[in-house]
Amino acid sequence: MDAVTCRKCRRVLFVATALEPTPHPEKTDPATKTKECTSYWIANPPAWMLEAITKPVDEAAESGGGGPNEGKLTCPGCGARFGSFCWSGGTCSCGAWVVPAIQVPRSKVDRRTFAGDALARLGLTQAGASR
Repeated sequence: MDAVTCRKCRRVLFVATALEPTPHPEKTDPATKTKECTSYWIANPPAWMLEAITKPVDEAAESGGGGPNEGKLTCPGCGARFGSFCWSGGTCSCGAWVVPAIQVPRSKVDRRTFAGDALARLGLTQAGASR
């Protein structure tokens, strides 16, 4: 099974089944298609990431009942920035509009194949990273 790891510390961030398929044929306007996708887009974020992107940034946001609309994704292992999110959407390099936009540039992470039940031994499931 494939997983995406932090390029800096090699920690598994999420399994590849969390990714939106690319290219985005149903979302791409042929007139604006510029090039191939240079990012991974997460359709089903793992629990740790969902918690990080939905938590309030301060007391004011907490009393307002919601978290930030956009922000950065950082590795829970080393703190390196590896992506960003924007609940209102974002444009892929191929011209597709992706909502919500949970974007991970391919240059910030590595995609690795793990043999057999190696991911299960790490505590990972189809839904993503659990630790």
